[in-house]
Amino acid sequence: MNLRLLSGLLDFFYPPRCLVCNKIGAQVHPACRAELPFILAPFCSYCGLPLPTAASICDSSLCLRSPEERSLDRVCSVFRHSQGARQSVLRLKYKGVSSLTDWLVSELAGAVRRNKLEVADGVLAVPLHSRRLRERGYNQAGLLAVGLSHYLNLTSYEGLLVRSRETRSQVGLDGSSRTKNMRGAFTWQGKPLEGQTLLLIDDVCTTGATLSECAGVLKLAGASRVWGVTVTRELRHESQY
Repeated sequence: MNLRLLSGLLDFFYPPRCLVCNKIGAQVHPACRAELPFILAPFCSYCGLPLPTAASICDSSLCLRSPEERSLDRVCSVFRHSQGARQSVLRLKYKGVSSLTDWLVSELAGAVRRNKLEVADGVLAVPLHSRRLRERGYNQAGLLAVGLSHYLNLTSYEGLLVRSRETRSQVGLDGSSRTKNMRGAFTWQGKPLEGQTLLLIDDVCTTGATLSECAGVLKLAGASRVWGVTVTRELRHESQY
């Protein structure tokens, strides 16, 4: 059965509960939305990590490098990876609650506009390996990327960036191990990007190793700028992408 149809039937027989108050009626009640852990200024202008005081960048090793040394130009995320925001990612990722997609897309679009990234040319997602895609039946980041491309009226490049090498789970790996794990895992299978500015979508940013590896491939394919946009951001003392 189609995932969206199944999710719709489940929502009919088991109405959604608010991610904040847990009461039936909506994914997030309007009155509850303000209680979600939004990432607001001040935050690092490169990696998007929330900062305790106003500053342009954080003190991570990669953020202190020059822009020419980074394949990923910047990252912005909607929420901290906690509370109801974390639950929304888990529900979408592991429970197939695709009815969350429309709400998450609207929140991603809001973050894109707040950060003045809507001038991008196109949108695409961090891809799953084909085996993982068959097992899960969908790519949660892909659902968000396609929805965001429609919402912002941007070109969708979904499906052209491919995970050509299966990698182990990033869970439990430190920053350097995550970077090594992702190296050489992606391939661009589309036409040359010829100076395009792209929004690269994922559900969670932890160290940003996956986003960074994808961005490097897109730059080699001709993209001029790659901006990572994620639903949530895990907070680490040493953030790197």
